[in-house]
Amino acid sequence: MLPCYSPPPACHSFLLTKNPIPSSVLVVDPSAENREVLRTVLHQLGLKIYEADEANAGLAMAEEHHSRVIVLDMVAGTYLERDLEAL
Repeated sequence: MLPCYSPPPACHSFLLTKNPIPSSVLVVDPSAENREVLRTVLHQLGLKIYEADEANAGLAMAEEHHSRVIVLDMVAGTYLERDLEAL
């Protein structure tokens, strides 16, 4: 399982408002480079990022963290489509 990155303190007030933006995002992608780009962008928005490098780990993290937003690569998406709908 890969690490979780918390948002910088300056973004906490943004996350505590009644904003429709979720407080966390799960990123599932085997490419470390892709995850790094997404982590950088999402972290700047003040989001907590959970990462998985393969579909099964992504499904476990989605169940554990009740992620509302999940960014998948095409391959992981085809494997997880039905399982994620069941959550």
